[in-house]
Amino acid sequence: MKMFRIHRKYLINKINVLLLAFIALIGIIINYLCIKRINSEYNWFDGSIAVIEYLEVFLMYYKLIVINLICFLWGSFFTKSNNSYHLLITGYKQLKLRFILTKLSVLLIITIFVVFVNFYFMSLIGVLCCNFISIDKIIIELFLKVLLICIIYGLLSTIFSILINSNYACFISVGLFVLCELLSDNFVNMRTYYVFFPGLSLNGELCFGLIQLFLLVTIYAFLVVLSYLCKK
Repeated sequence: MKMFRIHRKYLINKINVLLLAFIALIGIIINYLCIKRINSEYNWFDGSIAVIEYLEVFLMYYKLIVINLICFLWGSFFTKSNNSYHLLITGYKQLKLRFILTKLSVLLIITIFVVFVNFYFMSLIGVLCCNFISIDKIIIELFLKVLLICIIYGLLSTIFSILINSNYACFISVGLFVLCELLSDNFVNMRTYYVFFPGLSLNGELCFGLIQLFLLVTIYAFLVVLSYLCKK
């Protein structure tokens, strides 16, 4: 528990909290404006179309803002300047594995919180302000897909940050995700790329399914731990 408290103290600082709050505020504004337009353009007969459009707007917000934030947070937390507090831990060399595992756990909790808050406000605004929106299986599955993909690219950002030791390393994983989005209409022709770098299509579909995402999270988490332990 002591390591968790140390990680929490250094990772959840005022700047990061303000950044997360600002991103959440942007999401709230985007969702509200989208709902306002949907209410003015659709009637009860077009409810299913309105829901699809609302989810597409949220997916666009996730792809443009949330995934970039996650990549930045995971990558920046493993640069030399943001990882120097390990010197405060007595017997760090013997506790190096526990250090990296607890740090990844804290980052995982932050990621779950960020994605959950954005989905919560998206669902809340939709339910309160629009008769077409309801919390159902589609939204829950979308939440799980978005969360797992955020974790995957966060882990990739961490790997590049450990190997390169630069605040700009996160842009590599962001670039991989952007390339994934550019190829999103060619799932069939680019299946090999999506094996390692998954993404969501415009309608929120996956190329290989949720099992692949869980496997990639496990593999990339192992690579993060391995690269951290091997890095001097």
